[in-house]
Amino acid sequence: MDESHGPHTKAIPKIATRVTQGIGGLAVGREYIAGGHALAAGLYAGVLKAKIPVWTETAVVELVTDGDRVAGVVVDQRGERVTVTARRGVILAAGGFDHDLDMRHEYQSETITDDSTFGSPGNTGDAIKQARAVGADVALMDQSWWFPAWAPLPGGSPQVLLAERSLPGSLIANQHGERFINEAIDYMSFGQRVRELEKAGTPAESMWLIFDQRYRNGYVFAGGVFPRMPLPDAWYEAGIAHRGKTVGELAKSVGLPQAALLKTLHRYNTLASAGVDDDFGRGESAYDRYYGDPTVTPNPNLRPLRGKLYAVKVILGDLGTCGGIRADEHGRAAYRRQPDRRAVRDRQRRSQRLRPYLSRRRCHHRARTRLRPDHRPARRGHTERPLSRTRVRCEVGRTGVGTIDHRHTDARRFMQVRQLGNGPTVSVLGLGCNNFGMKIDAEQTNEVVGAALDAGITHFDTAEMYGDGLSEEFLGRALGSRRDEVVVATKFLPRPAEEPYTPGALAARIRSGCEQSLRRLGTDRIDLYYQHYPDPQAPAEEALETLASLVAEGKVVHIASSNVTAEQIVSDQQTAAQRDLPAFCGTQIEWNLLNRQVEESIVPAAVSAGMGVVPYYPLASVLLTGKYHRGQAFPKGSRFDELPFFSQVATDDNLARVDRLAAFADDRGHTLLELAFAWLLAQAPVGRLGDRRCHLRRAGRHECGQHDLEADRGRSAAVGVPELTARPGSTGHSDPHPWSALRHGQPAGAITETHRELW
Repeated sequence: MDESHGPHTKAIPKIATRVTQGIGGLAVGREYIAGGHALAAGLYAGVLKAKIPVWTETAVVELVTDGDRVAGVVVDQRGERVTVTARRGVILAAGGFDHDLDMRHEYQSETITDDSTFGSPGNTGDAIKQARAVGADVALMDQSWWFPAWAPLPGGSPQVLLAERSLPGSLIANQHGERFINEAIDYMSFGQRVRELEKAGTPAESMWLIFDQRYRNGYVFAGGVFPRMPLPDAWYEAGIAHRGKTVGELAKSVGLPQAALLKTLHRYNTLASAGVDDDFGRGESAYDRYYGDPTVTPNPNLRPLRGKLYAVKVILGDLGTCGGIRADEHGRAAYRRQPDRRAVRDRQRRSQRLRPYLSRRRCHHRARTRLRPDHRPARRGHTERPLSRTRVRCEVGRTGVGTIDHRHTDARRFMQVRQLGNGPTVSVLGLGCNNFGMKIDAEQTNEVVGAALDAGITHFDTAEMYGDGLSEEFLGRALGSRRDEVVVATKFLPRPAEEPYTPGALAARIRSGCEQSLRRLGTDRIDLYYQHYPDPQAPAEEALETLASLVAEGKVVHIASSNVTAEQIVSDQQTAAQRDLPAFCGTQIEWNLLNRQVEESIVPAAVSAGMGVVPYYPLASVLLTGKYHRGQAFPKGSRFDELPFFSQVATDDNLARVDRLAAFADDRGHTLLELAFAWLLAQAPVGRLGDRRCHLRRAGRHECGQHDLEADRGRSAAVGVPELTARPGSTGHSDPHPWSALRHGQPAGAITETHRELW
């Protein structure tokens, strides 16, 4: 027999056994189950074997507390209230809040309806509500196990949409008749992308799977519509299915812009004919191709649409919600502190915990949480264990990791997020971590990182040379389970200058630096990996090829340069294009109101290359905080007192300029620090959201951290930043409303005067 048939023949006995079991079970009234049902049944069997009482039709209505500990529960058992006390602890099988629309609208989106979830009808968030009532904090409440689905018939339920959107001869268009996503992407990422678009103000208000007759003739559809079978008449009558002999006829039936849909189909067909989706990358991943048609080449997910067309409405469904009770590293429920009202108001004005709009391909499952009555508080600075599929033991108590609950406030009003070139999306204000392990210790690092997270900062910038590696180590510990909420950037050093160059030496240095940084940070990938300084002797392709291999291995997500010239920016981009390698998405340079030389060549080169710009020393080594003035001695122990490098910046001329800038800002109701940040955000790379972006970082000491957060607060006065142009060749562009990048109100207007005397 042909060896290739071996696996099929080996499966025959197993199939026969299962068929026999199924038929035999029906005969004796026994039902066999598999998958998750079997796991739950096994757990239930163990409970029965251990003779543990099981109460059905019993709901938890209240947690019993004794001081600051949870000592039991009150349940409703068929209309009767029963109090159950616990000697050692209370475990909550939290479930989700799939069918509690109030919670879903509060935490996720007001567009969610009750008929869009596949979750259990009993998942109404009861356990989460009870835990929160006694002070437990929650996490990942904005996420669900998203799953695109066919729109339900009136009174019906949605149907899972999986392989159909990956098959060739189809695409998904929004209400504008345009593609907006890789249709074949995994279902979780599909949902997160739809929610990201909604948060960005460009929602996919309606989604339509559009396909042709050949697609209909070749594939099973919606689970029960087999090839060549017509779509059910009920679908057309309900308006969730449409058809047309031409693009115009289909567009008119669905209600889509005809010209836009025609343009979309033309573009899609062009890409499909070439077998490469340059717009969204459909068919590039193994996941995409798994659900494609292997008989279609070169791309099993792409084929042009021809002839008669169909459109079926798609909605974003879910298998259930992800959020639940947040736990610390010991498996105890993290306590949500209740500060005084004045503190709450003050924090609400200045900071907001931000759920980043990055693509989180995975969110942690709701937890079964143990609420321990024997209170053991967690120390401040301890990392927290993320909620997971496994059972975790948690405690509601004074953990010291508490946070103010700001979920009623829109974080985007307090901190803008922008994309760095074609790289990661980050908060416009970032935290430079160069003092971690040098000026501040691990405990202070925990406090600074916690304050930054509360302020909405999602970009943390460190390097292997900062604190001789301690900066990375302290940062990794401080982030703990919140690692996935932020973008971690670090940098590798080039070869030692005195070391003669040999081919491969730089590649070895980069790989070694990456592995050590991953270990110190305690993470599996670096979101943004910088070349701290270019190697003057090694060819550019050696660095780019090594970084490309790290990206391919998943150890690095995005790459960037630092401390480069305009010529090096151009050369690096050309090398990447010629060798088809990932290009640098951004560059990090010194740029502030006192140092503008980079505007002559480096910034224009970065903008031309489509790179983001990350200014370091945006406050000119804290001169632009307004702490130092001409004629005053520098405090003992400050950087200006101890380090000649910084004292060279604090010249009388620069201090005089600082005084003039401070007066200018004060006349307009702002601080000097706010002016420094707003001016940078008003420059060309940051003045608009597009492919030219800029991200601000601050290498601040612990005691300076709060000043950085003040810069994001803004003021109530609605004024604009004028063009501060002093010398020929400098960037004279100014955003009409640059202050709006730092404040949550809407500016009433802008001042467009020129103040050369400031320089």
